[in-house]
Amino acid sequence: MIYEFLMLSITLLAGVSLAAVTGIRQLPLLIPAGVLFAVVLRTASFSLLNLFDVLSINITVWFLLTLLMIVYAVIRGKLFIQLKALALIVPIVLVSVVITRVERWSSPVYGDPSWILTMSEMMQSGVDMETLNGRVSIKRGFAFPLMLSLGPTGEYLSAFPAVLFISLIFASYWAITRFTSRHNLALLLALAVMLTTPIVIRSSLYLNGHVLMALAVVIGLAVGLEAANEKTLSSQRLILLMVSLSVISTTRAEGIAVAALVALTVISANWISRKQIMLTVSSATFSFGIWLSVYNSYILNSTGIYWVLFVLILVGLGLLVAAKPLDPIRFRLIPLAIIAELVVLVAALVIFREDLLGGVQAQFENLVLGEGLWGIVIIAMPILLGYLYFQKDQKRLASMVFILMLGNVILKMVDGGQFGEPTLGRVGWADSLNRMWLHLTGVFAMVIAISFSSKPKINS
Repeated sequence: MIYEFLMLSITLLAGVSLAAVTGIRQLPLLIPAGVLFAVVLRTASFSLLNLFDVLSINITVWFLLTLLMIVYAVIRGKLFIQLKALALIVPIVLVSVVITRVERWSSPVYGDPSWILTMSEMMQSGVDMETLNGRVSIKRGFAFPLMLSLGPTGEYLSAFPAVLFISLIFASYWAITRFTSRHNLALLLALAVMLTTPIVIRSSLYLNGHVLMALAVVIGLAVGLEAANEKTLSSQRLILLMVSLSVISTTRAEGIAVAALVALTVISANWISRKQIMLTVSSATFSFGIWLSVYNSYILNSTGIYWVLFVLILVGLGLLVAAKPLDPIRFRLIPLAIIAELVVLVAALVIFREDLLGGVQAQFENLVLGEGLWGIVIIAMPILLGYLYFQKDQKRLASMVFILMLGNVILKMVDGGQFGEPTLGRVGWADSLNRMWLHLTGVFAMVIAISFSSKPKINS
C-alpha cells in the first residue's frame, strides 16, 4: 500500500511537472494532462530500453526518470504549480489506494483482464517482448499494462485504474467548462448522468484500457474543438493534442484509427499550418509503429520489413494528408468521413446481414433494453446530436461525436464481427462494443452539458 501510494504520487507529479512546463496551469486540466504525459513518458522510456535490450532495469530507470522530470520542472520555475498540484495528487492517490482495497473486484473470470495482468507481469520482469507478438496481446494494448507493471514486485499497480477514473472526472469537468458560458447547472446534470450510469461506475476499477482511452479522447477532442473555435493551434494545445493522440494510439488495437478520427477536428481546417498537421499525425503513427516494433508484432513480421523502415513508412504515409494537392479533400474530411462511414456500415449490414444479425440483436438488447447497463445515455445521443447539429455554431461538435460513434461500430465490426471472432453477438457487460462506448464517456458528458447550456461557445 505504501509502495503504491509513493509510486503513483511520484508518477503523477512527474507527469504534472511536464504538463506544467508546457504552460498548463489550470488544476482541472493539469491532473488529467499529467496522467497522459506520464503514460507517454513510460511508453517512450520502456521502448528505448527495449531497443538496447536492458528491460530488466525498466522499473529502476522509471523511478530515476520521474525524479529527473520533477527536478527539471523546479529548475524551470514551476515549483509553486507543482506544490499546488501535489496538494491534489496526494488525496487523489490516497483515495484511489483505499477504494481499490475496500472495493477490490474478484479475480477476472475471462480473458481480457487475465491477459493484461500476465502482460503487465512480463513487462515488470523485463522478459523478451517478442513473446507478445500474437493477436491476443495486440488487442490488449501497450500503455495500460505498461502502467500497471509499475506495481510492487510480482504485483500490479492496482490503484491506477481508480486514479484514471478520477482523472476522467476532472478532464470532463474541464472540457465542459471550456465550451459552456453558463455551465453550473449543465455541468452538474452531465456529471450526474454519467456518474449514475451503472457501466461507467463499473469501469472505474476494471482492468482494461477503456478509461485511459476515454481520458485521452475527451482531452484530445476538447483541445481540437477549442483550437477550431479560435482558429489557432497554440504550441501548448499542439503538444497536449499530440500527447493525447499518442496515448490513444498505444492503448487499444483500434486506437490508431480512433486517433485519426479525433485528429480530423484540426487537420481538416484551412487555417492550420502544414508543420502542425505533420506533427499531429506523426504523434499517432510514430507511437503506433514503435508499439508494434517493441512487441515484434505479427503485423510487422508479415511485411518482412525491418522495424525502422516499417516505422518510417507508416509515418510517411500519414504525412500525405499534409500534401498541398490534397487540400481540397482535406478541407472536406469531416463530411467525407461521415459519408464513408455510413456507406461502409450500410453495405456491411446488407452484404453480411446473416453474420451480423446476432450482433445487431445484442446491441438492441444492450442499448435499448438496458442489458448493457447504459441506461438511456447511448440512445439519447443521436437525439442530442441532432439537436446540436441544427443549433448555431455547433455542427463541428455534433459531427465529430457522430463520427466517433459510427467509428466505434465499424471498428468493432471489423475486429470482432465479420473479419474476426464474433464478439458483437454478446449481451451485457461482456460485449466488446458495449464496453467500447466507454471510450466516449467524457465526450458524452460534454454533449449532455452543451445541449442543456443556454450559451454554448463552440463554433462550426
